[in-house]
Amino acid sequence: MPPERLTVHPSGGYHPAMTPSLRALANAGVPVLEAAPLAPGGVAAPTLLAELYVFYGDSVTSRLPRVRSDDARAAWLNEQLETLGPSERYYAMFDQPSAEWMYIAPGSDPRWLARVWATHVDMALLLSEDGSRLVMVLGVVGIPDLLALAHRTTDVLALRADRERLDSALSDVAGLLRVAHPPARISLRTDELFLAPVFTTLPASSPPQRRDTWFADAFERWRITAPALDDHRMPGELGPYEVSLGGAPYVASLAVYAETPAVLARVWAKAGHGRLVILDGARTRALALTCANETFEARIVLLA
Repeated sequence: MPPERLTVHPSGGYHPAMTPSLRALANAGVPVLEAAPLAPGGVAAPTLLAELYVFYGDSVTSRLPRVRSDDARAAWLNEQLETLGPSERYYAMFDQPSAEWMYIAPGSDPRWLARVWATHVDMALLLSEDGSRLVMVLGVVGIPDLLALAHRTTDVLALRADRERLDSALSDVAGLLRVAHPPARISLRTDELFLAPVFTTLPASSPPQRRDTWFADAFERWRITAPALDDHRMPGELGPYEVSLGGAPYVASLAVYAETPAVLARVWAKAGHGRLVILDGARTRALALTCANETFEARIVLLA
C-alpha cells in the first residue's frame, strides 16, 4: 500500500476525502494545522519509522498490559506525552505510514491521545514541537502489552545510522546467512554492556592470525558459559545470533547465522575492530568486544 498523502485546508479543517489518520483526529476533536514533509531539524517521518516500527523491540521504554482499564490506559498515554515536555502542538503520524507529518494542535487537554487511541489506532508517532524528542506508542499483534518508545530524536537517528553501518559490514561476508530480525525480548543499553569486567585482552598490534585465534577463543568461552548455548539448530551453521556495532545508545542489531566463528571475526575486521556486540537469539548473554588504549578487550555479560 503506498504511503498516504495528506490534504489539509489552510484553515486547519479537513479535506472531504479524509485519510484514516485524519478521520481519527477529527473524531477526537484534534485540529490539524498543516501537512509538513519535514519536522524541525530536517527529520523525515519515513526515516524514524524505518527504525522504530521495524525494530521496535530494541528500544522499548515502557509497557502497559492491554487488559488495563480505559482510565489506566489514558493515564499511561499521558505519561508518554509528558516525555516530550510541555507543548500544545506536535508533529504526528497515526497508523498508516505517510510521507508527511501532520502538524497538530491538541491544546492542553491531557486526554486527547487517549481519545485518538480509542478510535482503534494501533500506532502513534509524535515529535515535540522543536523536534528534539519523540515517542512512539505501538500495539503489536500477539504481544499482550502496549509498547512505548520515548527517546531523544538524535538517539533514534543514531540507532538508524548504526544499523545501516552494520548492514554494510555484513554485506559480502562469505559464510554469513542473514535472517529476519526477531522482536527483542529485552532492550539493552549499549554502554552498560561495556561496564562488565574484562575477561581476556590482546594487544591491538598483534598479527591477524593471532587476532583471529583470540577472537575464536573469546567466542567459544562465551558460547559454553553455563548454560551452554544451543546454537547448532541448522546443519553447518551456528546461531541464530544478533550482531551489533555498539555505536548507538541502545543495541541496534541484525540477526545472522554463521558457518564458523571466523566469519564473525571477518565482520569485526570489516567494521574496523571497534566495538562489536554478539547476542544469542534469546538475548540471555552478550559478548562485547572493543579496543581501548591499544588493547582489544572482551567481556561476557549475562542478561536478565
